[in-house]
Amino acid sequence: MSTEDLGARPIPVVLDTDIGSDVDDVQALLMVLASPELELVGVTASYGDTLLRARLVKQICDWVGVDVPIGAGPTTTLSGRDAWVAGHEESQLRDGPARAFAPVDAVDLLVDLSRDHAGRLQVIAVAPQTTLAAALRSHSDIAGRLAGLTVMGGRFEAARPEHNIECDAVAASEVFAAGIPTRVVGVDVTVRTRIPRARFSELGPGTGPLDTFVREVHEQWTAFTGEPFSIPHDPLAVALLTRPSAFEFERGHVAVTTDGPAAGRTVFTAGPGHVERVVSHADLTDHVVARIAAPHLRSTGGTR
Repeated sequence: MSTEDLGARPIPVVLDTDIGSDVDDVQALLMVLASPELELVGVTASYGDTLLRARLVKQICDWVGVDVPIGAGPTTTLSGRDAWVAGHEESQLRDGPARAFAPVDAVDLLVDLSRDHAGRLQVIAVAPQTTLAAALRSHSDIAGRLAGLTVMGGRFEAARPEHNIECDAVAASEVFAAGIPTRVVGVDVTVRTRIPRARFSELGPGTGPLDTFVREVHEQWTAFTGEPFSIPHDPLAVALLTRPSAFEFERGHVAVTTDGPAAGRTVFTAGPGHVERVVSHADLTDHVVARIAAPHLRSTGGTR
């Protein structure tokens, strides 16, 4: 079933996110919420301070006027690697109800949703894959219930590890080996797309708390990187479900180095396999910007 078929039912999705660091997680969450092709049935906050990340998700959902189950995942990686932080994550949580929000357990949530939507659920993984791997360890049958997995992660055209995979290489290795039908877009592809600072006002076009927040976190991230643009790594993973025909793929399998100085390195081997790697895509900048700025996201809580 194509997500571009206007007659198709929305695809139930779980977004697995490490929101609060790179602004692209905010972009991805808003893009999922704005997309008629998708039905957000749950969010799992992963990696490091997952309570804070879950509260940031809740804050945005409250502004948009959406009530969705939100889970907080494990706070330690399976590899034992310390969590990386940008340092500005806490500053993004405003005073309000979200500050006291108590999320459910993300592993339990993922297990329950895989049963509720068996054979249809898609997981969009735009974070280190600790939560998903922990769920697979405790309930290996999840792999057979998922319709698919969409991953932003990996670097396939160079030996240097990519952030999401390097942060928990053990988790990534276990997830890629689980046999779930997977589409992965690596950083060597996502870096080709940029949203320039001149377009940040389009992403937060109003005066309400959501739009003010969107503009501020974009400026915060570019101040952190020193770059006058945002690379929408995570929204391109969402676009794999909203605009699949814009991508070209190569089939095979992915191996992840789990220890030593090369931990986190991803190697793709073409051939039979359950993984499709993105090798190229059409320009999706306007599609991403339009979804993030969708007027209906501002029609309820986002304008108060």
